[in-house]
This record gives sequence, C-alpha cells and structure tokens, in this order.
Amino acid sequence: MRRAKPATAGGRDLREGGAGAAAGEAGPERCGGADGLGGDQAGQAAAEGEEEEDEEEEEEEEEEEEEEEEEEEEEEEEEEEEEEEEEEEEEEEEEEEEEEEEEEEEEEEEEEEEEEEEEEEEEEEEEEEEEEEECETRDLRPGTAPPVLSSESIWIAYVPWRTLGLIALCAAALPAGRCNGAPAAPRVAGRNGKWLPPPGLTFAESLLP
Repeated sequence: MRRAKPATAGGRDLREGGAGAAAGEAGPERCGGADGLGGDQAGQAAAEGEEEEDEEEEEEEEEEEEEEEEEEEEEEEEEEEEEEEEEEEEEEEEEEEEEEEEEEEEEEEEEEEEEEEEEEEEEEEEEEEEEEEECETRDLRPGTAPPVLSSESIWIAYVPWRTLGLIALCAAALPAGRCNGAPAAPRVAGRNGKWLPPPGLTFAESLLP
C-alpha cells in the first residue's frame, strides 16, 4: 500500500524541524563560545594594562619619594652648615671679646704704671721740696757740717772758723826765708818765765818751730 502524502510531508517536516532544531541549538552554543573567548582576551589585556599603569604610578611615587628624601637631606645639610657657620661666628665673637678684655687689662695695667710713676715723681718732688726747706731752715752756725758736700765752696763755707783762723795766722807767720831752709828764730825767755817773741816777730810767728 502507498503511504499518504500528508504523512510523508509531515514526516519530512518533522525531520526537517528536528534538524533545524538541532542546528539551532548548536548555533547559539557555537557563537557563545566564540564571544566568551574574545571577552576573556579583552579582560586580560585590560587587566594587564591596569597593572602596568599601577606599576608606573608606583614607580613615579617612589621616584617622588626619593626626590623628597634627597631634598630633605639637602635641607638638613644646609641646616648643619648654617649651624656650623653660626658656631664659628660665635667662636670668633668670643675670641674678639677675649682680645678686647686683654686689651682693656693691658690699658688698665699701663694706667696703673703711669699712676705709680706719677706718684713716685710726686714723692720725689715732695722729698726735694722738703730737702730745700730743710736747707733753708737749717742752722748753719760755724762748726756745723752739711749733710752732703757737693762743692768745694760749700766745704770752705762750713769749715770751722778757728781752723781757718789758725791756718791764716800760720801762713802769715811764715818768714820769707823759711821756705829756703833758713833756721827758725830763737825763743827768748821773758819776765816771770814766759816766752816772749824775739825782736821783729809777732806772737803767732814765735809759736812756729
């Protein structure tokens, strides 16, 4: 017996529908797999790009930190240099102050020495004035000798008058011929056993040997 067409047509349609369904099921799965692979690759590339950017930012931050540290070190070095300069200036000021103090001490010593010299000069002047006053007020009677015989004239002025008188008498009593070795005049006994000068001689001349 021959089969009916509807049955045949329906069967074909069913077979075609099953094949189409199978193809339709297989199609979406195949497209979805391709889309999934592409998304994974794009995500990996984006993640790698982000990581690279993060690394670059970290490197930049590290460089900035290093630069900041270097600047801080330079500032510290500058501060240390300034402190050293200040210490040197303080030392120089102290040395200048010490030198000024030494100069002041030397000036004070010089002033003291000058004052001592002036006092000594004043004392010497006072002593000279006292000596002059003593010389003026001293009693210069015959027979007194000066404390200092500075010249021959002063010595002659203070020689005792008796000695001068005797010397004058003796000098006047020397006969002219006596210097040539002439003998002395003989002595003559006078009245009452007294010696009398020889004729022509004075009493002072008769005292000479």
